[in-house]
Formats: sequence, structure tokens, C-alpha cells
Amino acid sequence: EIRLSLVGSEMCIRDRWNHFNAALLETAFMTGMERNADVIHMATYAPLFARTEGWQWRPDMIWFDNLHAVRTSSYYVQQLFSRNKGSQVLPLTMNQKPVAGNDDQDSLFASAVWDNDTREIIVKVVDTSG
Repeated sequence: EIRLSLVGSEMCIRDRWNHFNAALLETAFMTGMERNADVIHMATYAPLFARTEGWQWRPDMIWFDNLHAVRTSSYYVQQLFSRNKGSQVLPLTMNQKPVAGNDDQDSLFASAVWDNDTREIIVKVVDTSG
């Protein structure tokens, strides 16, 4: 039996522009995907590229013109997760619940993984309280 779960277009569209707060919200969402890696195997970010002189959708992860490419804060969030994915999800709780922004968790979201290759525990924590 093959099961495949895909989360599509997990970008944050607050104000329809890339900014630091939107990237924080995307990070919080991605900790949830990581905590549920047993059922979520892939995710996408769309749209990926936008030309500065004309675009159809916002936000985009990378903006470019004829001479430059600019990576947004959303790009670096994706990079952080792709470079620190680990091999096994570890339970991480606060007040006996997963750290998922619950009312008694002070707007914190977090996930933890074990990396078999580096023999490290990797913890990602984001505070969305602003």
C-alpha cells in the first residue's frame, strides 16, 4: 500500500507581500508539518519566482530582474527546514501538549527531530506573538 500526503502552497498571504511576519507564520505552520511527518511527506511553496517588473501572484519566494535575484525571508525559512530535516521526529511538549501555539503556550510553535547522520537533536522554535 502506498500513501502519499502533499501539502500544497503553504505560503502566507498576509498583506500579499513577503515580509518577516509572514515568514514567521510560515515557520509556525511548517513546525506542524514536521510534527506530522508520518502523514505529510511533501510540501510546496508557490509561486516560486516573480519578475519585479511584472507578476501575476504574490507573495513569491524569489524576486528577480535582468541583473539581480532577491531571496525573501520565506526562502530562508524553506532553506532552514530543508537543511535541518533530521531522520526521526521527536516528541516536544509544553504543558503536556505538542508545542503548537495553544492558548497556554505563549504563541510558541516548535518541532524537534533526531538526525542519524550527525547524531544531533535539531529543535525549531518560533514565537508568533509579534
